Amino acid sequence: PMILCGVTIASPVGLDGHSDADVGIHALCDAIYGALAEGDIGRWFPPSEAEWKDADSARFLRHAAGHVDQALPGLGR
Repeated sequence: PMILCGVTIASPVGLDGHSDADVGIHALCDAIYGALAEGDIGRWFPPSEAEWKDADSARFLRHAAGHVDQALPGLGR
């Protein structure tokens, strides 16, 4: 399926990836991890691990957001 920023888009083609290949959420995660100097999404969710096969990228974003909460407690709350 074609999933962008958590939205499934009706399309005859989709994106190929180990997880759900949601490039919008993956870019957001990479931006967060990079800003925190914590590597990139592949560091935390390597495609070599079967656990992440077909995973919902929203799970990755929640993980990244948790790192923001740890680094900057109370931000935005």
